[in-house]
This record gives sequence, C-alpha cells and structure tokens, in this order.
Amino acid sequence: MQLAIAAAARADLDAVMGLLREARSWHQEQGVEAWREFDLARIAADIDAGRVYIAHGTAGVCGTVTLMESDVGVWAEEQGDAIYVHKLAVSRSLAGRGIGTEVLRWARDAARQKGRRWLRLDTWDGNRKMRDYYERQGFRHVRDQYFAPDSPLPADYRGTHKSLYQLEL
Repeated sequence: MQLAIAAAARADLDAVMGLLREARSWHQEQGVEAWREFDLARIAADIDAGRVYIAHGTAGVCGTVTLMESDVGVWAEEQGDAIYVHKLAVSRSLAGRGIGTEVLRWARDAARQKGRRWLRLDTWDGNRKMRDYYERQGFRHVRDQYFAPDSPLPADYRGTHKSLYQLEL
C-alpha cells in the first residue's frame, strides 16, 4: 500500500485518538493486556511538539505513530543514539495490508537520517502477538522491565510489565 507519512496537525487529533482507541479496543477484545485509556491532553501536546505522525493511504488516515527523541524513564542507559517508537496504531479495517510495516520502515529511515544507531520501542510483556510482530520486523528483545506503581513515568506505565525491543540501524 502506498502511504504518505507526515507530522500530525492539531486538526488530526480526533483521527489520531480514533486510531488509538480502536487499537486499544481490539487488543482488549483479543484478551491481551493493552494500552490504558489515552490522555487527550498528552496526545495533543505530542502533536503540538511535532512528535505524532499520521499515515495517509487512498482511504485517508490509516495509521499513526509517535516518535520520541528521548525516553530515559524507560531506557535508563539512553545515550542519545536512538529514536523511540510509541503508540503505533493502524486502522483495523486495513489491518494485514502492511501499513504497520511501512510506518516502521519510515520510522527507521527517519532515525537513520538523524544519525541514530537504534530504533527502540516497548510493548506489554504478556502481549505475545505484538512481541512476535516486532520480532518479525527485525527488532530484538533487550529485556523485560517492571515499572513500579509510584514510578515518575506517565500513568500508563505505572504498575506495568513491559518488554523492551531495539532494531540496529
């Protein structure tokens, strides 16, 4: 599928939230641990900061991803040599058409253009389907990590077990 990927604008907030909520609901329906409810203000702030991207296909907005320059709260050994992937979501009506793969390829290229060595992400450690997906995309498991309920990280990390992955560029 041919995609155009660009930074989201504030006008895209509803589309981004819709994709994230749809992905969250789908994971819950599958009986796997999934994202917690999304903080609208946090997503809006990420859009305003130029961290959220949307993928457009022939049917319109079909995917979203957030790229972070830093994620020291999760990746304590951070050295400024990675880009961090968050909130990758694809329209469920278009699932299985390679959109997620294409968005990750685009993120990998964006990280390379910035001179980074790694593309990193985290996912729920119990979500074997997502872990397998990322491994098929070339990501390698680094470690599993528990984030305490009193962690200074955002609420969606507190009290969770995550698997950390990275892809060498």
